[in-house]
Amino acid sequence: MLLVPLLALFALVATTEEQAAADVASLIEGESFNRPASGTTLITGTGYSGGAALKFTANVTASYTVNCSATCDVVLMASGGQSGGQATFSVNGSAPQALTSTTTTAYTFDVNLPAGSRTISVTAGGTGTGHNAILDVASFPASDGGGTTDTDGDGVIDSADNCVNIKNAGQYDQDGDGLGNPCDDDRDGDGVLNVDDPAPTDPNIPGTTPAPQCSDLSDNDGDGLIDLNDPGCSSSSDNDETNTTTGSTPYCTGNHITHINPGDDIDARINNDPSDTPTTFCVHAGRYPVSAPAILKTGDKLAGEPGTKTTVDTATKPTPVVKLEGSGTDNLLRARGTGISISWVDLSGASGTGTGAGAITAGSAGSDFLVQFARIHDNASLGISNMKGRVLHSEFFKNSSAVSSLGFNGSAVKGITQYEAGYLFVHDEQGNGLWCDVGCSDDPARANGFWVHDSVVVNNDRAGIRYENSPTDALFENNELHGNGRTERRGGVDIRDSQDAMVRYNNLGPATIAGVSYPANANRIGVRATDSGRSDRVNLSNVDVINNNMNGDSIVTCGGQVVCSGNTN
Repeated sequence: MLLVPLLALFALVATTEEQAAADVASLIEGESFNRPASGTTLITGTGYSGGAALKFTANVTASYTVNCSATCDVVLMASGGQSGGQATFSVNGSAPQALTSTTTTAYTFDVNLPAGSRTISVTAGGTGTGHNAILDVASFPASDGGGTTDTDGDGVIDSADNCVNIKNAGQYDQDGDGLGNPCDDDRDGDGVLNVDDPAPTDPNIPGTTPAPQCSDLSDNDGDGLIDLNDPGCSSSSDNDETNTTTGSTPYCTGNHITHINPGDDIDARINNDPSDTPTTFCVHAGRYPVSAPAILKTGDKLAGEPGTKTTVDTATKPTPVVKLEGSGTDNLLRARGTGISISWVDLSGASGTGTGAGAITAGSAGSDFLVQFARIHDNASLGISNMKGRVLHSEFFKNSSAVSSLGFNGSAVKGITQYEAGYLFVHDEQGNGLWCDVGCSDDPARANGFWVHDSVVVNNDRAGIRYENSPTDALFENNELHGNGRTERRGGVDIRDSQDAMVRYNNLGPATIAGVSYPANANRIGVRATDSGRSDRVNLSNVDVINNNMNGDSIVTCGGQVVCSGNTN
C-alpha cells in the first residue's frame, strides 16, 4: 500500500525540478501587463492565477518586459467568450490564435524571443459583446521545449505535466490533488463534478443539481420566454422548455386566451375581463394608446408578440414589437394579485408623478410577479413602482423625466419590498437606477434579499443601485457599474442606513462595453456605505465589499461596520 504514495512523491519531485528547467523566465500575471487607458479592465475571480486577470474589451495591445535566460516562446493562459464570435490573441506580430474556450486554456506562440531583456506585446483581435479576450498569465518555456516529449504543446514536458493531453502551461491545480485544472472533473475539490456545480471554482459554495430548464431563469429554446411563461413548460420541474404548441402564436397559451390587435382599446379589453378567470392576453405587434390603467388580476398574463433581442455584456436589450403609449394616464399597467406576468412590451408615456406612479405599479402584486423582455422608457416617474417579485432581461432609460418625481420616486425600478433585478440594461435615468427603500421589507421568496445581478447600470444621475433604510438583506453581484452619480454623490452602489449587504464581483470605474465607452462613477465613488445618524432610521451595519474590480473608483468608507477585502484597482 506504500507504493502509490511513494510514486506520488517521486512525481512531485520530478515535477518541481523539470518545470524549473522548462521555463526560462518568471511567470507574468495578466493584471501586471502595461495596458492602455481604455479597452482593457481588470477582473477578479478565484479561478484566475493570483485571483485576477486582464480582460480585453477592445482590439488593443498590452505589453511587458521579460528577461529570458535562453531563447524562449510565449504561452498565454487565456480564455474568451463564445457568444457571437471568437476573440484572438497574437504575440509580437505572430499569427492570431482564436480563443476557443470560455475556460482558461494554454495557447503557445512560437516567437523565439531572444535571451535577455525583451518586450512582449499581446494584441487582442475580434473582441465584441459576448466574445471578449481574457489574459490570465504568461509563461516562457525554452524554444526547444526542453528536448523531450510535450504531447499537448503547452511548454511542459510530459514527465512534469499534471495534465498531459490538455494544455496547462501554468500547471494550475486549484484543489492540490495532482490533477491539473483542465483535466480535473472536480476543479475545486468540493465533491461535486464541475458540470453539476453552480460554482465550480469556489469550494465554499455547495454543489447542487442544475435547475430544470423550466425553473433556471433562462430562455433555453430561444423563443423569448422563460420558465413557466414558456408554453413548453408544464411545471417548474420540467426539464424541457421546447414548445410543443403549434400555430401562429406559440407564445399564447392558457385555458382562457384573449387576442388583442392594433385598433383595439387595450385597457378596456383587459379591464372588462372577468376577475375570476385567469386570462392570457395575447397582444399582437403594433402601437396601442392607453388612456386608463389596464389592471391585470390574479393569474393574468400579458404576453406581447416576441420581438428581437441583443446583449450588452451580461444584460439583455430587447426590442419589443408591442408598444403601449400613455395618453393622460398615471399608469399603463397595474398588477393586482398573484401569478401575474408581463412580457415583451415597450412602455412609455405614463404621466403620473405621485405615490404609486409609474409605467407599471406592482404594489398589489404577489411575490411571484414577473416582468421580462420589457423596454420601459420616457415616463414622467418610475418605470416600475412598488416592485415585487422579479424583473429580468429588460431595458430601462429616461424614466423620472419630471423633476417633481425626484427624491421619493425617481428611478427605473423602486420597491419597498425585496425584489430581484437580473440581466437588466439600466441607463440615463434622471434619478437612481435600481432602488429599494422604506424598510425594503423581507420577502421569503427572495433568498438573496434585494438582489441585483448580471446587469449593466450606467450613466444614471443618482446612484446606480441604492439600498436605503433597510434592516433586511441585499446582494449586488456581477454587475457593470459606470458613470453613475452624475448629479448626486452616490456613485455605483449607495448603501444608506441599511444592514446585511454584500457587494461582490462587480466592475466599476471607466469601461468600454459593446463598443461604447463609459466614464468612471462620478467623484470616483464606486461604493458608498454611510449612516445618517438619524434616530428614526436603521443603523448601518454588516456591509461586505469584496472582490470587486474598482478600476480606480473608491469605497466610502472601509472600516467599522464596512468590511472591504479582495478589491482590486
